[in-house]
Amino acid sequence: MDWVFLTVAAIFLICIIIGIYKGALRIAVSLATTLVTLVIVFFASPYAADAIIKYTPVDEMIQDKVSSAMTDAAAEYLAAGAEDIMEDGISREDVEKALEAAGISEEQLEAYDITIDDIVDGDISSEQLSELGLADKLSGLVGAGDEDAKEDAGSALESMDIPRDLQQEAISEADMIILGPGSLYTSIIPNLLVEGIARAVADADALKVYVANVMTQEGETEGYTNADHIQAIFQHSLPGLFHLCLVNSASIPREVTERYAQEGAEPVRYDKNACAQLGVELVSRPVSAVRDGLVRHDPELLAAALLELHAQRSVRIAGLGKYRTE
Repeated sequence: MDWVFLTVAAIFLICIIIGIYKGALRIAVSLATTLVTLVIVFFASPYAADAIIKYTPVDEMIQDKVSSAMTDAAAEYLAAGAEDIMEDGISREDVEKALEAAGISEEQLEAYDITIDDIVDGDISSEQLSELGLADKLSGLVGAGDEDAKEDAGSALESMDIPRDLQQEAISEADMIILGPGSLYTSIIPNLLVEGIARAVADADALKVYVANVMTQEGETEGYTNADHIQAIFQHSLPGLFHLCLVNSASIPREVTERYAQEGAEPVRYDKNACAQLGVELVSRPVSAVRDGLVRHDPELLAAALLELHAQRSVRIAGLGKYRTE
């Protein structure tokens, strides 16, 4: 009986040793992988952040809004002063504003043997304006009182490098500022990293609404809750940048969520308590739709929800043309 006992004991001992060896090997591999990942993240993160800032284009929505605001302002200005311009001619101040909007300095004019006085006095040909790339821009602003001219002015302004102070002015005069929807780290946050933009948004009197994403994004926001999105925005801009967040309450078909899950994405989870700790109120509306198997914000539903929020949360101050948010 002793040899049977010894044999069984030896077999158990061998199994234990092999199990410990394999387990230790797996643990060692996991630790090594974790360390390598941490090292890569630590050293690569600054370069990745710089690349995002450098190569991510400014969000088209902000460009459109700023361009639209400038176009309307130019239209009103020229329409109101059209008779004076016809009688008195264009002033030096008018020319300086046009050059600033076009991103052209007096030094650049001098390179073409042109001065501001030449433009004011009309001593400049259309060929010279074309060489500067100003012909289309200036002609687009002439007669901006009618709708066709407004469209031409809009096209001209879209091709200009809009000065930062004009961008900030457009933000400060907005009735409502909407952040999102869009990719968190490659669309929303990069716009707020532009110098002065986050501060302009924070200082504006407009109603500010963050439109939360409906789904997480693979490789960017896996596992993020809505509070995680908001916290990331505040960390990269200013705490308390906004106090209202619009989230989706429309149901998403199960087969759609299952397909998204295969790609590492899921519906964004909303935590009212966590958002409240950040000073943000959640407002839910059915603003999503499924088209071609993809979950997207429905433009009409989203617009209606935002207009409703503006009507409910803003009070227009009579005589001042401004809004006070409640």
